Amino acid sequence: MPPSAERRLLARGQCLHLHLPPGTRLVCLRGRVAAVAPPCWLGGQMLTVQHRLGEGDVLVTDAGGWVKLEAGTASELVLVAPPPGIAARAIRKALGWRRLLAGKATGGARAV
Repeated sequence: MPPSAERRLLARGQCLHLHLPPGTRLVCLRGRVAAVAPPCWLGGQMLTVQHRLGEGDVLVTDAGGWVKLEAGTASELVLVAPPPGIAARAIRKALGWRRLLAGKATGGARAV
Protein backbone atom coordinates (compact mmCIF):
# COMPACT_ATOMS: atom_id res chain seq x y z
CA MET A 1 0.00 0.00 0.00
CA PRO A 2 1.19 3.58 -0.64
CA PRO A 3 2.25 5.53 2.47
CA SER A 4 -0.94 7.63 2.26
CA ALA A 5 -3.16 4.51 2.57
CA GLU A 6 -4.28 2.99 5.85
CA ARG A 7 -5.90 -0.43 6.28
CA ARG A 8 -8.64 -0.88 8.90
CA LEU A 9 -10.28 -4.10 10.03
CA LEU A 10 -13.72 -3.85 11.65
CA ALA A 11 -15.53 -6.63 13.48
CA ARG A 12 -19.28 -7.09 12.97
CA GLY A 13 -21.10 -4.28 14.78
CA GLN A 14 -17.92 -2.31 15.47
CA CYS A 15 -18.24 1.47 15.16
CA LEU A 16 -15.35 3.80 14.37
CA HIS A 17 -15.28 7.60 14.26
CA LEU A 18 -12.54 9.16 12.13
CA HIS A 19 -11.73 12.78 11.29
CA LEU A 20 -11.07 12.76 7.54
CA PRO A 21 -9.97 15.55 5.20
CA PRO A 22 -12.03 16.28 2.08
CA GLY A 23 -11.15 14.04 -0.85
CA THR A 24 -10.34 10.96 1.27
CA ARG A 25 -11.28 7.70 -0.47
CA LEU A 26 -12.83 4.86 1.53
CA VAL A 27 -12.44 1.54 -0.26
CA CYS A 28 -14.38 -1.46 1.06
CA LEU A 29 -12.35 -4.58 0.32
CA ARG A 30 -14.59 -7.01 2.18
CA GLY A 31 -17.84 -6.96 4.16
CA ARG A 32 -20.52 -4.27 4.51
CA VAL A 33 -20.00 -0.87 6.10
CA ALA A 34 -22.34 2.07 6.73
CA ALA A 35 -20.52 5.41 6.47
CA VAL A 36 -22.28 8.45 7.95
CA ALA A 37 -20.94 11.75 6.58
CA PRO A 38 -20.41 14.81 8.79
CA PRO A 39 -23.61 16.79 9.39
CA CYS A 40 -24.35 19.71 7.07
CA TRP A 41 -27.06 22.35 6.83
CA LEU A 42 -29.65 22.29 4.05
CA GLY A 43 -32.55 24.73 4.01
CA GLY A 44 -32.14 25.57 7.68
CA GLN A 45 -32.14 21.92 8.76
CA MET A 46 -29.27 19.73 9.82
CA LEU A 47 -28.80 16.78 7.47
CA THR A 48 -26.67 13.66 7.79
CA VAL A 49 -26.11 11.41 4.80
CA GLN A 50 -25.48 7.68 5.15
CA HIS A 51 -23.71 5.64 2.50
CA ARG A 52 -23.76 1.86 2.43
CA LEU A 53 -20.58 0.28 1.13
CA GLY A 54 -20.21 -3.32 0.01
CA GLU A 55 -17.25 -5.26 -1.30
CA GLY A 56 -15.51 -3.24 -4.03
CA ASP A 57 -17.38 0.02 -3.35
CA VAL A 58 -15.53 3.34 -3.07
CA LEU A 59 -16.68 6.52 -1.32
CA VAL A 60 -14.91 9.88 -1.75
CA THR A 61 -15.59 12.35 1.06
CA ASP A 62 -16.96 15.69 -0.16
CA ALA A 63 -16.30 17.64 3.00
CA GLY A 64 -13.86 17.16 5.82
CA GLY A 65 -15.03 16.24 9.28
CA TRP A 66 -15.96 13.34 11.52
CA VAL A 67 -17.14 10.27 9.63
CA LYS A 68 -18.82 7.38 11.44
CA LEU A 69 -18.07 3.90 10.09
CA GLU A 70 -20.20 1.00 11.30
CA ALA A 71 -19.57 -2.58 10.15
CA GLY A 72 -22.62 -4.69 9.33
CA THR A 73 -20.33 -7.70 8.88
CA ALA A 74 -16.63 -8.32 9.50
CA SER A 75 -15.07 -5.78 7.12
CA GLU A 76 -11.80 -4.58 5.71
CA LEU A 77 -11.38 -0.99 4.56
CA VAL A 78 -8.57 1.00 3.02
CA LEU A 79 -8.51 4.76 3.67
CA VAL A 80 -6.59 6.65 0.99
CA ALA A 81 -5.61 10.21 1.89
CA PRO A 82 -6.09 12.91 -0.75
CA PRO A 83 -3.02 14.23 -2.57
CA PRO A 84 -1.20 17.02 -0.71
CA GLY A 85 -2.64 20.45 -1.35
CA ILE A 86 -6.07 19.30 -2.55
CA ALA A 87 -7.83 21.23 0.23
CA ALA A 88 -5.88 24.39 -0.58
CA ARG A 89 -6.80 24.07 -4.27
CA ALA A 90 -10.46 23.61 -3.36
CA ILE A 91 -10.40 26.76 -1.21
CA ARG A 92 -8.69 28.79 -3.95
CA LYS A 93 -11.26 27.56 -6.48
CA ALA A 94 -14.17 28.47 -4.18
CA LEU A 95 -12.73 31.94 -3.56
CA GLY A 96 -12.23 32.40 -7.30
CA TRP A 97 -15.92 31.68 -7.90
CA ARG A 98 -16.92 34.12 -5.17
CA ARG A 99 -14.84 36.86 -6.79
CA LEU A 100 -16.35 36.05 -10.19
CA LEU A 101 -19.90 36.18 -8.82
CA ALA A 102 -19.14 39.47 -7.09
CA GLY A 103 -17.86 40.92 -10.39
CA LYS A 104 -14.36 41.36 -9.01
CA ALA A 105 -12.59 38.82 -11.21
CA THR A 106 -9.84 40.08 -13.46
CA GLY A 107 -11.29 41.02 -16.82
CA GLY A 108 -14.83 40.65 -15.49
CA ALA A 109 -17.80 42.86 -16.24
CA ARG A 110 -17.89 46.17 -14.44
CA ALA A 111 -20.83 48.32 -13.44
CA VAL A 112 -21.28 51.44 -15.55
